[in-house]
Amino acid sequence: MLQVKNLITLLNRNEDWILSRILYYAREFNHSIYSTLINHSWRQTVSGFSQIISQFEFKNTEGLSHEKYSNFEENKFQGLAREEASRCLDRGIAPQVFMALLKIIRNILNELVQDSRINSSEKNKYNNFLYSCFDNFEIAYIESYYKLQTVFAHSEIKKEPRNELKKFKTIYDNLPTPLLIIDSFHKIVRYNKEAENTFPFLVSGKNNSLNGSIQFEGGDTLSTKIDEFFISEQKDTSIEATLNYNNKTGYFLVNFRKYNLSDHIMVCFLDLTKWKQVETNLRNAKVKAENSDKLKTTFLANMSHEIRTPMNAIVGFAELLSMSNPSKEEREEYLNLIKKSSNDLLTIIEDVIDIAKIESQQLKIVHKNLKLYDLFSDLKRIYDEILYKHDKTNIKLTLRIPEAEKNLIIHTDPKRLKQVLSNLIGNAIKFTEEGHIEFGYKLAENKIVYFYVKDTGIGIPKEMQTKIFNRFIQVEESFDKNINGTGLGLAISKNIINLMGGNIWVSSKPAKGSNFYFYLPYLKAIQHTVLKSPVDLIRNENLDLSNYTILVAEDEEANFFFLKESLKKTGINIIRATNGLEAINLAENTNNIDLILMDIKMPEVNGIEASRYISHIKPNLPIVAQTAFAMDNDKKTCLDAGCFDYISKPIKRDKLIDIIIKALKSREVDYHKSISH
Repeated sequence: MLQVKNLITLLNRNEDWILSRILYYAREFNHSIYSTLINHSWRQTVSGFSQIISQFEFKNTEGLSHEKYSNFEENKFQGLAREEASRCLDRGIAPQVFMALLKIIRNILNELVQDSRINSSEKNKYNNFLYSCFDNFEIAYIESYYKLQTVFAHSEIKKEPRNELKKFKTIYDNLPTPLLIIDSFHKIVRYNKEAENTFPFLVSGKNNSLNGSIQFEGGDTLSTKIDEFFISEQKDTSIEATLNYNNKTGYFLVNFRKYNLSDHIMVCFLDLTKWKQVETNLRNAKVKAENSDKLKTTFLANMSHEIRTPMNAIVGFAELLSMSNPSKEEREEYLNLIKKSSNDLLTIIEDVIDIAKIESQQLKIVHKNLKLYDLFSDLKRIYDEILYKHDKTNIKLTLRIPEAEKNLIIHTDPKRLKQVLSNLIGNAIKFTEEGHIEFGYKLAENKIVYFYVKDTGIGIPKEMQTKIFNRFIQVEESFDKNINGTGLGLAISKNIINLMGGNIWVSSKPAKGSNFYFYLPYLKAIQHTVLKSPVDLIRNENLDLSNYTILVAEDEEANFFFLKESLKKTGINIIRATNGLEAINLAENTNNIDLILMDIKMPEVNGIEASRYISHIKPNLPIVAQTAFAMDNDKKTCLDAGCFDYISKPIKRDKLIDIIIKALKSREVDYHKSISH
């Protein structure tokens, strides 16, 4: 049962807030309409709603059942609707504008109910009740609006006194709705300005008669409808229909009304085209939002599973290492599983970051020369190992490349191309239990390079073959399938291929397998001179950096401990700063620092500001930014602040040492240059 008393209290307490929100949303209308609305008595409208709804509390003190409010009598709203229609006519507010504002009030009251401290069940009841009220009020308003228009036209036929007739004539001519007064011979006795603007062809002839140019959907003309209405016993009726006129199509509410003292009919046309379009757009947006919400809910549930799976292995085996006394073989196995799970987790995070880059249009394509055969051979080796490790040796992986194209070099983005191929081959392995997987490329007419990945896996149903390239979509979403994945790989691949100037598609049959194809424009390799490094960057386990001192600016204890342990075998001397201000002071007052590892997010002074200051006072001191921010513009921000290089977290030891060696060698080169000058 619905307690109307609580709803009335909620509306009355928040009346001023409701009115302020109405005017806030109404600002979207043009200035003249907005000014008129400010003078319109919306307080009476809101109070009127409260008074009508409160009548039910007196009659139904026990509450209001669903059947009672769903069959709400529309005549309860006729008085309020008549007042609103009269005020709209006096102030020149078009009915379409008023109806649009009713939609706004609906949303405001829904917002009020949703934000109130009421349980979900009661909120749904209140919203259903209010929607029923609004539906009946809109019907009553449209009828009242037409009846008032009829009064104006009827007064003219009855030959009212001159001053009254002049008043009605002025109102009639300036009504924003097309009006026609037609006799039994289809002659147009009178029309207003809006009718002339909407249907100019109706009044172009001397006899001002209907000529069949207005047709209802289905073939009936306006003349036919008028004849049917003339012989009926009805005094007025309304038809919602699509009208075809003047090579246009519009959706109208057409009202016919007879006069008691004459054989005239007044026809009113309320243009609902925009209103209907808004309604359609809202309906489509609602469906789209619901589908999107469903997809995101599924995605979040799947993402939770995907993240927890590697995290379970990482936490579990780390706990086993700390609690038990494993043998050397067990220790290596545990560590390998932790590394694998960490890489799986990083892949998931990188997929989410790539989707974020794509949506914010920050995914960049970096073209370089690439020998395709080298890339494909590398992928063949990697995935042969994966098949072996996952005990899938019953699947044969074949690389097929024309002999003449094994030396093909193209100008493309190697990293992104490898990412796409890895996604496709990884999916093929994931969805294939036995059989074979084949991949390769072919140059077509020196203009396009075609790539493909074929498998004999489970296949893809026809209805899913276009959807799988959308975000969060997976063919298999069942709990009893041992198939992992975020549902982002193909969406990322499609966007990457599109950014590189190509396209991707699939051909598949369930239980037969899938063939994925994509192409890229053939950009010939760019010839350039390769500059040799002054010192070969050779890294090995016996690397000795004991003559160098590094300043590590890192506020997180665990991160600093990792960096210290990673560099322990090199013998490098480490000084630590726990915030940006301390890093500045140490760099300024310590002369033997050869390199700075600068965390970007730190207290006191952040890493960007600290790098900018240090690079200004000591331009030859290399700074390597190390940060969890991994977007392309983050790297640019660091380099613009004076950093020599950039490494994103999670940091891999080999890459860290490579960058440190590179930075130290560059410092030596700069030092020797300064001496020679």
